[in-house]
Amino acid sequence: MRIVPLSAEQTGHPTVLYEEPGFVVGAMRDVMFVLWATRATTQTAQKLEQVGRSLIAAHGKISSIHVAMNAVPLPEAPAREALQGVTLRLGADTIAVAVVLIGHGFWASALRAFVTSLRWGGASLVPFKVHVCDSTLDAAVWLAPQHSAHSSLPASAEELEAGLSELLRHPQLSATAR
Repeated sequence: MRIVPLSAEQTGHPTVLYEEPGFVVGAMRDVMFVLWATRATTQTAQKLEQVGRSLIAAHGKISSIHVAMNAVPLPEAPAREALQGVTLRLGADTIAVAVVLIGHGFWASALRAFVTSLRWGGASLVPFKVHVCDSTLDAAVWLAPQHSAHSSLPASAEELEAGLSELLRHPQLSATAR
């Protein structure tokens, strides 16, 4: 496991902020990219929160794109609870979240239902927009205007798609079967 410190100056390329086999978190300015090629655990939820908090400390508000690939299994109950907690704790500082489900059928339906459940904190909806997409391009096209309307660091769909494409080639993701 490795957490890479956030640099003050980021280029148009994503910076990898945390990586382990099957799980990579990166960012381009104030947009976090979370790539899941393995089942979420309470430990990955904790790392996600750490990285999210560091980006929030640096930028104030953030957006994120999560990519679930390889028909990654649904998290078990403790990890689901941990992810719900992260969603609630970071929600006030989140502009928008796009979730990409790379796959179809029952798996995608079950994961879509899980993502929908994360949006609810007790009886109230989290204070940011969430959109589930079938491709990274769809996610980038949807997130760019949502994010740019509320960020001092606007991002284009082209930048977001290029950043995601770069991170999807990360060796930690190829460590698990795609």
